[in-house]
Amino acid sequence: MFLTVHAVAGELLASHTQSPLIAFVIGFFSHFLVDALPHGDENIAEPTHEKFIHLLIGMTLVDLCFMTIVQGALFRAGILPFTLVPLAAAFGAMLPDGLQVPSYILKNPPRIV
Repeated sequence: MFLTVHAVAGELLASHTQSPLIAFVIGFFSHFLVDALPHGDENIAEPTHEKFIHLLIGMTLVDLCFMTIVQGALFRAGILPFTLVPLAAAFGAMLPDGLQVPSYILKNPPRIV
């Protein structure tokens, strides 16, 4: 699942709290809720390790740019307040994917049972 979807889902689920810590925790666990939905990227092929890493970096950069635009629109429209709460939720929601990066770089991708 893309980071934009995780960030927005985490923010919307945590939008009724005033605590950045609770928002972070809600965002973190929302990641796994959203990933439980089938979305077509479960079996991304890995032609070669180097090509896979370059593809992953490119997709992440494009996704982060898109997420910045979406977040700006949500803040500007007043759908989400520009406070620490939605930012903490977004960070928590994206963190599980970020924790996988070291294992990809070290050529030890995580195995999902």
